[in-house]
Order: sequence, then C-alpha cells, then structure tokens
Amino acid sequence: MRGIILFALLAGYAAAAPQQAEQESFISVVDRSSRGSPLLVKGDVTAKDRPREKLRYSVAGRLWLTNTSSKPILLTIVSLEGTNVPGVNDKWSQDYYFSDSFEPQSTENHEWTFGPFVSRMEVKSDEGSKWVDLEPERGAPQKVTASVLFVQYADGSSWGDKEEANTVLAVRKKTIERLMALASIYREKGESALVDALSESTDLTAVSSLQNFCQHNNDKSKVVDRLFRMLATVDEHKRMMKSSHQRQPDSVHSE
Repeated sequence: MRGIILFALLAGYAAAAPQQAEQESFISVVDRSSRGSPLLVKGDVTAKDRPREKLRYSVAGRLWLTNTSSKPILLTIVSLEGTNVPGVNDKWSQDYYFSDSFEPQSTENHEWTFGPFVSRMEVKSDEGSKWVDLEPERGAPQKVTASVLFVQYADGSSWGDKEEANTVLAVRKKTIERLMALASIYREKGESALVDALSESTDLTAVSSLQNFCQHNNDKSKVVDRLFRMLATVDEHKRMMKSSHQRQPDSVHSE
C-alpha cells in the first residue's frame, strides 16, 4: 500500500538528492468539465521549486468561474488536479446560501496559496514503512485541470453528481442550526451574550465570517443586524426552492 502526504511543516529535514536549480512554472488551467456544465472555468497556477530549501515547493493559483446558465447559483463544487505539479490536487466548494446568489453571466474570482511544503510518499514493505521524497521529473510536461462536479441552482434544481454535495449540504444544515441558536441567545439574553457565544471556536465558514465581523466591529448592533440578515437570506432561499418545487419536480442533470 502507498499513501501520499504533503508536509507544510517539517523540522530537521535534509534533502538527500543533489542540489538543483530553482524552477518556476506558470501553468494555465484547462477546463475538463463534462458537457453541459453551467460554469466556465479559467485560471492559472504558479508553481515554484526551490531545491536548496527544506520546504522546497509552493503554489499559488487563480480561478475565474463564470455562471453561463440562465439561473442564479447557490452552490458550486470544483476539483483541481495537477500533473507533475506538487500540491495541486484538491476539491473545494463555494456555498452562497447565506449571502447573495451567484448570478447568471457573472464571474467570481478565487485565489489561493499553499506552501512552502515538502511532498513525500509513504512506502510500505515487509521491512516496515519509510517516507520517500517525491520529485517531479525536471522538464516533464506540467498540467493543471479543473472539473465542475456539482452545481445547485437557487430554485433547488441541480447539475452534476449529487453525491458530491452531501458533505457541503450537511455543513449548510449545521450552519443554519448554529445561526438560529445564536439568534435565540440574542433574543433571550441580549447583545453581550451573543458576543460571548461568538467567541466560541467553529469550523463553519459562515459563522466564522460573523465572528470575524464581530471582532473587528465595535458597534455590536451591526453584528446583530448581520446575523438576522443572514437568517433572512436563508428564509428567502428556502421560499424560492419551495415555490419552484410546487411548480415542478426538482430536476437533476448528470453527464
């Protein structure tokens, strides 16, 4: 069995391979989405390799997603895969359920960085396990592809593999529950209790954004306002889905 892991931090690592010259690559992202995808994906990735450094690799990327459909979008799930580009192998999502929808013919910009890191592979044998450095072949073709996996429209219909959305939709449900709990705390105990509740750690993105707003805003009434606007947005999305479902069954299109 083999497993691959990327180390963003590694103490005391010494490269055994001969030192090589630094390398920087600029790679255009190729859209490999299935036919009929409602998103057009463009972008680029800059990959750096500094062999003399303990943490030799780093990547930075930009993606532009354009909603080419005629409907507002609530959820997008996209995967990225790199060939001979360490650190590019990921699946990420953007949920608009707690904010404005991703409108037709509009474009969203996403940027990210990763690293520096070391790319290593665990090799197991009868003698035990050991970690081996992964070094892409110098001069080998480098490629980064993007694939749209799933899209949910504001009317509740969707495109793509619905199984891909299970985790994100579960997080959405937990987020709604947490926002409603925060609203209840405010109604029952007031503004100070809400601020205290927002100091608790969370891995829910929408709640984290509310926490950050609270930390950087002295006027806590604005925090209360944002909380209830988020819940009003949730209610509006629910109404749109319910209204559309009453007119016609939810449609799911897969390629």
